[in-house]
Amino acid sequence: MRKFNKINEAEAQAAPAPAAPAPAAPAKPETEGKGLVDINSTPGEVLKAICDFKDAEGGNPVIPEMQKLIKSGLTDGKPTDELITIVTGKAMCKDMIPSQLEIGTSASIDDQILNKFGNLDQALKGLREPVMMKSKPFEGKSEFPVLCFRLDDKVYILDGHHRWSQAYATSPNCQMITAEIKAPGITTHVQALNLCHIILAALYGKSVTKKFEAENLLTLSGDKVAEYIKGVWGKVDEEVPGDQAKRTIGKAKEEVLGKLKAAGLIKEGKEEEAIQMYVKNCNSLVAWSKTNPKRFSRIYMPQPGDTGDKTQLTTSPEAAAKGSVNYLNPVKADVKESKVIKTYEKFIQKYKK
Repeated sequence: MRKFNKINEAEAQAAPAPAAPAPAAPAKPETEGKGLVDINSTPGEVLKAICDFKDAEGGNPVIPEMQKLIKSGLTDGKPTDELITIVTGKAMCKDMIPSQLEIGTSASIDDQILNKFGNLDQALKGLREPVMMKSKPFEGKSEFPVLCFRLDDKVYILDGHHRWSQAYATSPNCQMITAEIKAPGITTHVQALNLCHIILAALYGKSVTKKFEAENLLTLSGDKVAEYIKGVWGKVDEEVPGDQAKRTIGKAKEEVLGKLKAAGLIKEGKEEEAIQMYVKNCNSLVAWSKTNPKRFSRIYMPQPGDTGDKTQLTTSPEAAAKGSVNYLNPVKADVKESKVIKTYEKFIQKYKK
């Protein structure tokens, strides 16, 4: 674990020695400064600055001194400059831009081609009105908006890539409910990703990340997508995994073909039609993903639910909404503690075994 003297060193580097008086220059925007945590860097660099992070899956516990620093938004001299809000929005799949380099093939396709958890029904409903895809139940809920950052007409996905990708696989025109993070000085999706890590680390003492260990849809050709779907649908007598109704895959396939025909997405309700539809949409998804040159491996992406946020960061945490999260050029002097706390910590350090 890094010690606080590392923070002192970093601050010393960030604050050069006073120079001779010179004509005053125009003040730079807050986000141009680095402080001890640079909101303008990459998610990996932010994680390494604030956490015991070793490019490995896990809880990534926050360095204690850094947690004090990134929680000092109310004592940094500007208690209202970092008010973070998360608002409900909506967007079509074809207008939502992924920030992640890997998207699982099975996680993007299986729920749709087998209508698992009713997610094909959700995607088809999304042709009429904004919807949420169902995911693994968390805190009693199974539907959450996709966490995003909106910049003009561009909507960047921060968390929820597989909910988006499966809806896109059925139709790029599917409308999704979004949760859009807004904060002073945050003008790019990379800054927004960094802010998510800082919020989670400040409020929960960690920022969980996960490795990607599946087949990446973003590296598959159309032929491979067709091959994958045929392989799943070919197991006609097997039971759909995790299906409460205990349907066979053959029965699920016929159900899906009927629903796609009824929705007007295929004409005759035949297997080959559906496969070609999914191939076309997946090819479009891959091409669209490449329009964002700043994407990151899943190991650097925020996982709000696994970190402990009950809403999966789709509503504004109370402390963040009040300005407690210190992300604009945080420096050691921002942390102002009572003498009692400082005396107690010195006592603990002195007598610690």
